[in-house]
Amino acid sequence: MYRLLVQKLMLVAVLLCLPAGMAGAAGSGHIETTTLEIRATPPGMTATGGYLSITNHSDKDERLIFVRAPFAAKSEIHTMINDDG
Repeated sequence: MYRLLVQKLMLVAVLLCLPAGMAGAAGSGHIETTTLEIRATPPGMTATGGYLSITNHSDKDERLIFVRAPFAAKSEIHTMINDDG
């Protein structure tokens, strides 16, 4: 029960942080975030993963320079690119 509550609070926190995290690109209207997901922490583990897709709908290059999750001791960025497939 407690873990489910924590997971829901984490999801709400991430959703609330997304607009602030994308503030630099927010005025441009061409950055889209979708498919936000935070995985449940497996029994006995202390880490989990959060996933989202960021799409740039313009010809202008943008850079994601950091990520922060106020509810986590550590946050990391990992990239997965799917070109033509």
